[in-house]
Amino acid sequence: MIIVKGEVYSLYLLCFDVSVSEIFSALLYGNELHLLSDTIRKDSSSISDYLLAQEITHTYLPPVLLSLLPRNVYPYLQAILYAGEPCDEETGIYWGEHKKLYNLYGPTESTIYATCKEIVEGEVHVIGKPIVNTTTYVLDEYLRHVPLGGVGELYIGGVGVSRGYLNLAELTDERFVVNPFQSEEEKEIGYNSRIYKTGDLVRFLPDGNLQYIGRNDFQVKIRGYRIELGEIENVLLSYAGIRQGVVLAKEQGSGIKYLVGYYVSDAAVNHEDLSMHLSGHLPDYMVPSVYVHLEELPLTLNGKLDRRSLPEPTLLELLSILLPVLF
Repeated sequence: MIIVKGEVYSLYLLCFDVSVSEIFSALLYGNELHLLSDTIRKDSSSISDYLLAQEITHTYLPPVLLSLLPRNVYPYLQAILYAGEPCDEETGIYWGEHKKLYNLYGPTESTIYATCKEIVEGEVHVIGKPIVNTTTYVLDEYLRHVPLGGVGELYIGGVGVSRGYLNLAELTDERFVVNPFQSEEEKEIGYNSRIYKTGDLVRFLPDGNLQYIGRNDFQVKIRGYRIELGEIENVLLSYAGIRQGVVLAKEQGSGIKYLVGYYVSDAAVNHEDLSMHLSGHLPDYMVPSVYVHLEELPLTLNGKLDRRSLPEPTLLELLSILLPVLF
């Protein structure tokens, strides 16, 4: 549907399941597929130059690199597709206004993609409806349907659900559960017998689309309050001059839990002003205690944000947390 005759630019590594979609969506439609060197695909300026020089019409880009892509005209580029993690709202609004922008959602365990949505009016958190031969369920902890608009965990069923993890029987049983909604007809043909527990929190919208809320493991408790880190990141990104941002929950050896806001900008911003900005939109317990300025965010080989490689705050940066406890 979205692939037309022309050049298709590929960024993801062959070991990442998204590469299967990149390769065959191009070749099955008679398009030319471009496989790039590590030098080009890790640098947003080089990516920009390549898109222009090779007259690329369609490209897959991880959201982190899409946010850094120079905002040139790109006269040949018709569609941008992203997957792997959410796109920030400002980036989604810009590219959604200038090109066809598609959010492709799906864990590896459900074979590449499970849902698809063209992003319009900055709907970056809407992941769409299930693709053909795929079923989605929004369930509570007891595998009961969550009412329309309520937040629950996303489970995926259908032909794309894999058989499990090799030599990891316990983890397979935990994540691939018996489908309590399998119909009698499906039982007769052995279809849709298990559903995959994604760990992603979503809600159904009135139009049938799914809205992505966040990861179960990205919800943390600070001072007794349950916090969604993505909500803080959205406000962090709204501060003037900040191009990218991520928030992590940390814990000191003494058991003190605190939030760290990492951000990318041309120069370090005034952290007191940044805290005031966040305080104007969020309750105090959701405002990071520490901010760390970075020249760029660390990425995995697949171009996704590498949270594990984010630096630990320095002792000086931690003093504001430790001093009230020590004295």
